[in-house]
Amino acid sequence: INTEGYLVLSNSTNNGVNGDPVNGTSYSSGDLIGSYKVIYVGSDTSVLLNSLNDFTTFNFRIYSYNGTGSNTSYLITSPLE
Repeated sequence: INTEGYLVLSNSTNNGVNGDPVNGTSYSSGDLIGSYKVIYVGSDTSVLLNSLNDFTTFNFRIYSYNGTGSNTSYLITSPLE
C-alpha cells in the first residue's frame, strides 16, 4: 500500500471514547480524536516519545493517510494498535 504519511494517536486510559480520524480533516499534534491525542503527523516511519510516566499504560493507534487538507483520506479499517 502506498501512503503519504501517518497519524499517530495515544491515550493513557481504557475508559475513554474512541474515535477515528475524519476524511477531509487535517490534524496537528495535540488535537483530540475521541479519547486519543494526536502525537505525530508526517511521513517518518519512527517516532521518539519523551516524558512518558512510569507505571502508566499507554495505548496507541497508527493510521496511514494520503492527500492533504480537504483531500486527506485516512485508512480507518484496522489501524495498528
